Amino acid sequence: MNRNIKSSLSYPQAWKSYKLKDLANGTSSSFTDGDWIESPYITDNGIRLVQTGNIGDGHFKNKNKKFISDESFRLLKCKEIFVGDILICRLADPIGRTCILPDLKSRAITSVDITIFRPDSKKVIDKFIVQLLNFYQVRKRLTELSGGSTRQRISRSNLGNLELVIPSRKEQFFIANILGALDEKVLVIETLLEQTNFLKKGLMQQLLTKGIGHTKFKSSHLGEIPESWEVSNIGELATLNPGKIVMDNSDDVSFIGMTDVSEDAKLISDHRRKYNEVSKGFTCFKDDDVILAKITPCFENGKGALIEGLINGVGFGSTEFHVIRVGDNALKEFIYYHTISTEFRLKGERNMTGSAGQRRVPRQFVENYPIGLPPLHEQRKIVEILGTVDKKLAILNEKKGKTELLKRGLMQQLLTGKIRVKVDEEVPIS
Repeated sequence: MNRNIKSSLSYPQAWKSYKLKDLANGTSSSFTDGDWIESPYITDNGIRLVQTGNIGDGHFKNKNKKFISDESFRLLKCKEIFVGDILICRLADPIGRTCILPDLKSRAITSVDITIFRPDSKKVIDKFIVQLLNFYQVRKRLTELSGGSTRQRISRSNLGNLELVIPSRKEQFFIANILGALDEKVLVIETLLEQTNFLKKGLMQQLLTKGIGHTKFKSSHLGEIPESWEVSNIGELATLNPGKIVMDNSDDVSFIGMTDVSEDAKLISDHRRKYNEVSKGFTCFKDDDVILAKITPCFENGKGALIEGLINGVGFGSTEFHVIRVGDNALKEFIYYHTISTEFRLKGERNMTGSAGQRRVPRQFVENYPIGLPPLHEQRKIVEILGTVDKKLAILNEKKGKTELLKRGLMQQLLTGKIRVKVDEEVPIS
């Protein structure tokens, strides 16, 4: 198998080709895998266990913290990892995502599907090699070298034999700085997104249960609700999974698969299809419907959407969607916000039926889900407030997307030498 990525790309003649393993510093621990840690050894404190979910695209995700004890560390003869180590995830998705280990304020190890890479600083700069391994052209090659029937992974041997073409250390330094500045900009936007989403969750909890400016409340089986509200459920306010809409076979409609809705419950794409191509064996919906993923893990991950802008106002999609068609006594947006609330998702997860891997939220759960129902004029005010937050999130997501697109274009130019950076000074060896 040809493992040379140069076959599809051209590079400046002065750039040199290396196998990834030959860029390591040559010590026994400079290109090695983490440790196999079974669940009985995992604890809530001790030595940090870095897992595949902590490896982001060029940055470390400090979440889902797991640990092992000092005793387990000695018993299992684990390899310690250190600040500045490069961690390469051999498991999808995507294969090959790479980051530098930050200071976790504790000792740490990593899992077996992560390769620990300690580069030779005379050949390569750590921040440059991280950018190169996260380059989509390199990612594509790593995917081609991977295997696995259920979940793809690349072996450490194939990873080590991957050929990379790199410039001088001077040029590496400036390329890494240019691309790193864009990474920093993306991280700032992601922080703002996280803060705004936190604000939105708090607002939803307050507005969907206590409303706006109420001073008088009454008891209900939902708890205290405003005196002017009623208790209802989604099934009383909407039709769940309505029937198919009849059209001419040659009419164009939208098709929406599970990948076309985001985990923050937005419609991100649709596809033009003829009515007769999709009218059988798929779920039908129309503009203003709310769709909701019902299968695990899509439901727990937040997939769904408020549908607008369909071709001819009609769409078909995955059979793993529930469809909610809201009636006259509630606003579609008001019901939509309930379906994306933390409480709805947690209760839906607890009420799933079916075997592992095929568990689904039943129709009855959605129909019977109770909500406090304000008058329509208050629903409009609630929807307007939450809509303002959604607009802010949309602006931030657009900025993030544009920055990532700019970086992708620059990576293509800088990491293949199509655009050369000016280098006038020596770069110190760290």
